[in-house]
Amino acid sequence: LYHLKGCVTRWSIPVGLNNCAWDGKFFAFDEYYSFLGLIGAGHADLAKHVPSFRLNVCLEKAIHRAAQRGEEQAHFVWETSEYGEELSPPGFWYDHVFHMAVVALGAYEYYLFTQDTDFLKKCYRMIRACAQFYTQHMLYTDRDGRVYVGKCTDLERLGSSVENPFMTACGVIRTLECVVGAADALDTDREYRDECARLAAELRKSLPKENGRYVPHLGCKDRSIAVFAGKFPFDVLPSDDPYLLPAWRDFIEHESGFGN
Repeated sequence: LYHLKGCVTRWSIPVGLNNCAWDGKFFAFDEYYSFLGLIGAGHADLAKHVPSFRLNVCLEKAIHRAAQRGEEQAHFVWETSEYGEELSPPGFWYDHVFHMAVVALGAYEYYLFTQDTDFLKKCYRMIRACAQFYTQHMLYTDRDGRVYVGKCTDLERLGSSVENPFMTACGVIRTLECVVGAADALDTDREYRDECARLAAELRKSLPKENGRYVPHLGCKDRSIAVFAGKFPFDVLPSDDPYLLPAWRDFIEHESGFGN
């Protein structure tokens, strides 16, 4: 808690305030873990910096990046300055999309912890825009009716152009369910709320699994800590899911060879 409090800035929470921690840049995925530590310990005033930063500083730029006629989409950058601009050097990490999930999740979980409906009303546009990026840009339906996530970068160690990766798919499911929960709390947007609920259910059916366990992606030759994402941070699978524990055991048995 001392460390987290010491790292909170007037904008958000960087990985660290030194040149060994990406020079104090902001990463949505890492922000979320700091947010969760603070909000879970009762420091809502400090935790609020994270969804407020994404809402007030970054959202308009994220929407502009994913400009689309019609309904708003938000595609947040990977390494963020305090102005919401991309500071990462060019690379395949630009094709990450799972960090939109924690932007939406942090905003929704702030409401769950605090019951601050007024702030949720402000954040709903952001939560919805994150979901719209997925539903309009990243989800595909094959000729058999299977809904899946298109190619993207999941964890960098797995490389680029991975189709329907487990961690990203879990993040998409959780984002869609944030729309469901927020729309229910605000009694709004019923049509899109129902579409998100349907897509989340379909995505669960297509989560990649082989040999009786979830895998980082179909045909993956590596092991990855990504297989934990079904419970943490996204918690989209029941604890008795028969494919979940075998996936964790498989990673732990090979952890020394794959790390991450």
